[in-house]
Amino acid sequence: MPYTPGARHPHPESGRSYPADAASSHACADRPRSVPLCARHPRRRAMLFALPLLAAGLAASPAPSDTLREQIRQADTQLFAVAFEACDADRAAAMTTEDMEFFHDKDGKSASSREDFRRSVARMCDSARQGGWRLRRELVERSLQVFPLHDERALEMGDHRFYERGKDGVERWVGQARFVQVWRRVDGTWQVERVISYDHRGVD
Repeated sequence: MPYTPGARHPHPESGRSYPADAASSHACADRPRSVPLCARHPRRRAMLFALPLLAAGLAASPAPSDTLREQIRQADTQLFAVAFEACDADRAAAMTTEDMEFFHDKDGKSASSREDFRRSVARMCDSARQGGWRLRRELVERSLQVFPLHDERALEMGDHRFYERGKDGVERWVGQARFVQVWRRVDGTWQVERVISYDHRGVD
């Protein structure tokens, strides 16, 4: 039907009649909710078409918290691999700040500096070599939590397990504990600044 200004035209779906200059707006109003836009709004249609592309782009970019978590997880894994498995006290100490502190629920404050920590790791490794056993620490992945702190720092919390491999070559789970660590980024590298190791207990 040709458009006639001021004339009333039936709505194509409902059968109701509206003035011709309002018919298109009522057509949009009566459109089912599943139809997200009206053809008479090309700008709105273009925006809605762009939304899925924008959402896909955001989903592809890792969230800052996820990136920080992975950085701290990798630094944590490297620190304990060097200290426990490689038994390299110098390399382990290099991954701490000069003023690092270590608190242990059984031994108290066992380190007040990087050098203290280096000596502590060296003693542990000497004892392991003399006893003929090797150490391994395992992070319980599901327990790991990482939070950003002000001034290039991050807080890490989680649970870990300890294993020993004796002269017979059999690895045994010998203990578990919880820990809190504060990491500080120094010249682009994460170094551990504070460690609290607590709730040490035997195997359940």
